[in-house]
Amino acid sequence: RRFGAVTPRHRLPGLPARAIGRRVSRPAPSAAGPPGSRPTVAKAAKEQYIQRMNLELSLALRLLLAAALGSAIGLERELRAKGAGLRTHFLVALGSALFMLVSQYGFLSALQILPKTGLPIDPRIDVSRMASQIVCGIGFIGAGTIVLHRRSIVGLTTAASIWVTAAIGCAAAGGLYLTSFLATILALAGLEIFVFIDRDIGSTKYDTRIVFDAISRQAAMQALESLEKAGAIMTAYSVAFKTSR
Repeated sequence: RRFGAVTPRHRLPGLPARAIGRRVSRPAPSAAGPPGSRPTVAKAAKEQYIQRMNLELSLALRLLLAAALGSAIGLERELRAKGAGLRTHFLVALGSALFMLVSQYGFLSALQILPKTGLPIDPRIDVSRMASQIVCGIGFIGAGTIVLHRRSIVGLTTAASIWVTAAIGCAAAGGLYLTSFLATILALAGLEIFVFIDRDIGSTKYDTRIVFDAISRQAAMQALESLEKAGAIMTAYSVAFKTSR
């Protein structure tokens, strides 16, 4: 035989003759399993980004809905020339919705990070706590619209509308879309339709100030009695006597 020739008995089992004397490299088994068994890091990051953007879009739509519903009530108050009008109700609804969204989704990152630190901290979140604080805080704004004007109280309806607007903003931020729409319609109906009902049943009150001169105290009392018989309700009156020098 010639030098370098390979006989069948010199072949390794499972390899052809031309592979003898050459270095054969086989791929090492992958620890991650076969390709396609689990998503790559880039794909997982992309999916997480898409979920984050969907959440941000949903929160933005909730803010817009709360602002629109609050503006609808504020427009009605603005048309009636009330102290708290379009801008006030818009800001109240927007602020209430933003507080609710922060309470619901603003601390998610902290809840995910704190357990990994190993610190003896028990992170907890109470969404209803923020809503209760909104109810307390909105009372200060409502109280500013209630004033005493000529022995009569005005601004109670506007204060109530601000209070309802804050509740509508919280409902819209909480994802209760149908409930917030229905509450807005009912609030507008109460502010507009009930005005005509009050006029029809004669419950509208008018504050009138009457000044008159009488020749004597007895004549002044007779005039007051005549007003009471006519259906007038006197909240207060004052009598001044003229003295001759």
